[in-house]
Amino acid sequence: MRRTSPTLLILLSSLFASMNLSASEMPESAETSTSAGDPDAVVPVDEYFPQIVEGMHLFGTSLAKPLSNAALREGKNFFFSPYSIGTAWTMASLGGSDSVRSEMFSAFGGQFDLKPEYIQEGNAALRQLLLNHSSGSLQIANAIWVNKDISLVDAYQKELQKSFGAEVANLDFSAPGAVTQINKYVSDHTAGMIPKLLDRTDPSALTYLINTVALKVKWEKKFDKALTKEQSFTSADGSSGQVQMMRQKGQFTYMRSRTIEGVSLDTVGGEFAIELFLPVTARTPEELSDLADLSALQWWEDQFADNKKGELFLPRLKLDYSADLIPAIKGLGIQKPFRPGENFSRMVNGPSAISLILHKATLELDEEGASAAAATGAAMTRSIVLRDDSFTLKFDRPFLVAIRHKVSRSILFFGIVNNPQQQ
Repeated sequence: MRRTSPTLLILLSSLFASMNLSASEMPESAETSTSAGDPDAVVPVDEYFPQIVEGMHLFGTSLAKPLSNAALREGKNFFFSPYSIGTAWTMASLGGSDSVRSEMFSAFGGQFDLKPEYIQEGNAALRQLLLNHSSGSLQIANAIWVNKDISLVDAYQKELQKSFGAEVANLDFSAPGAVTQINKYVSDHTAGMIPKLLDRTDPSALTYLINTVALKVKWEKKFDKALTKEQSFTSADGSSGQVQMMRQKGQFTYMRSRTIEGVSLDTVGGEFAIELFLPVTARTPEELSDLADLSALQWWEDQFADNKKGELFLPRLKLDYSADLIPAIKGLGIQKPFRPGENFSRMVNGPSAISLILHKATLELDEEGASAAAATGAAMTRSIVLRDDSFTLKFDRPFLVAIRHKVSRSILFFGIVNNPQQQ
């Protein structure tokens, strides 16, 4: 059916995580490392996916600074997935006309200066690597829902299915049950932790493009529940509240600089690291958001030293984050994909534009482990050599958290915890 007026491409990106989610509880229709990955499989185009990872980190940094600043100013937490957002953005950009695609690729900081087929191959290689090296704990799902009487361009649909493992289905967006069907898909692929993503579907929309990422890991060394006590936590606005503070003594992977102090906690299987960073001086929302730099995280990671004796205090928490990403993306100077009349001609026929990019994320930390559904104005100084072999690191004020896939060095999730009690 030919459209006579500009229509809307709606892009959705969502993610979740739950500590109680096990590989056996993951929906069968989603891809996990135990069903979609062969540990002996050869990952192609090794030279491409590092550029994909770096591009996603640069895009993530560009979004993290304004998004975290806005959340912290409102007294909220910030948590998102650079991988989830980067994947959904790439899937949409591959459907754009030359000028739209070029502008969308610019979000990756020049790292996507590759032929489109190399970008597709690089994303496929990264996805395969993530699934092959995650001990069944990672779940990735991509889908595109297409309005009734609308067809995707055949080449585009094949690209999504080949490189992203995307499911494609038609749906009448004007039907009362359409929103229920999409929400059920998201719920099924997040083990019920995000039961409702949309309030309604837009009858004029062309497509809903969805990416979900779910991760569940357990600490290699669990926290003793008997040691968890109520203690004070001070948020960025100076207000204090009581939290359940976990405690652990032992040997840790630890780093310290003049601006940041951090610890990396190992997980069962060894594929993922949970990295926690406590700013030495940063306290205000502006100072904290300046640390939301994924490139700085890479540098901090290189400063970690093993087997440092210490004592760690970490709040038990569960937080949720949700945001429309369009204002932050427009702040990067990217405008064409959102203007009515711009053409995603490689995706669908007729005028089209992105009208919504919704991102949702959840993080849980408890004595058993971590789960996730989704710096720096400070100088990168050299690490400080400790004068003794022990440290005490107490996360009783705003801190940074990153979940990294070790083999690919991809930062799957990143956030700033401002109030552990706020969901």
